Amino acid sequence: MKGNFAVIGMLLKIPTLLIFCTLYSISANATPVVWNLSGVTFDDGGTASGSFTYDVDTGAYSAISINTTAGSVINTAMNYDVTNAGCLTLDEIICFLNVADGPDYTDDLGVTFAWVGTPLTNAGGTVALTGAREYHCANASCSIVDLDAPLRLLATGSITTESIVPPETFSVGGTVSGLTGTGLALQNNGADTLAIAADGSFTFLTELADSSAYLVTVSAQPSGQSCSVTDGSGTIATADVTNVSVACEDDVVVPPPAPMVPVPAMSEWALILLTMLLCLMVFANRKRLL
Repeated sequence: MKGNFAVIGMLLKIPTLLIFCTLYSISANATPVVWNLSGVTFDDGGTASGSFTYDVDTGAYSAISINTTAGSVINTAMNYDVTNAGCLTLDEIICFLNVADGPDYTDDLGVTFAWVGTPLTNAGGTVALTGAREYHCANASCSIVDLDAPLRLLATGSITTESIVPPETFSVGGTVSGLTGTGLALQNNGADTLAIAADGSFTFLTELADSSAYLVTVSAQPSGQSCSVTDGSGTIATADVTNVSVACEDDVVVPPPAPMVPVPAMSEWALILLTMLLCLMVFANRKRLL
């Protein structure tokens, strides 16, 4: 009678358990890392190669392409391109199947890899495999391993990543001239506000990747002055931007207009003349009476 273990997690009790690493990161929002099999061989002379990508934030595997070659125990070459949802999920275990064999994986091949005691991080590097097993599935989900069928175990191997080089970034800046007031502030792309206190060079704190657009604007004018930007927009071209020019000038104070003397209207002139005429008539009559 075939001897089956109920869950793949029980394989942890077997020293020759196949194990492949999952990725864990000490930082949030890490970039998914590609891990490559390196020098993986089984005890029957077969080998394993390929790679997979792991996203430390979501725990999701993608771009899975793992190939095994035939050996003396398992004489079938296989490609594994999907994680095994039926496998017991533990911290340092990952199982793979061939999606084309599903949904019933009974008697199909599966492979499990594990690292024990060496969690992976998004910093990359090399991690030795502590076990590997290619085996026949005993049920549809491959959560049970057929221990009576041929299986093979890890002889040597590790997983590696290439050095992760952060993308190069470049600064944006320039010079300020003519500044005498206070309160000048500049922005790049509507953010990264930079307060300017005096004439001289300036550089925004946030650097930009190559081919990124930049737009320098005045977000706050200095007291008593107006500043304008020249050469303030463009695209990063594998070099720091240093030619942005900000020129400030004193505001022109326009004196208020002199008060205007009101000019009498025609009717007012007529009234004035009539008043003067009456005064003359009164004065003339007064002389006669005397």
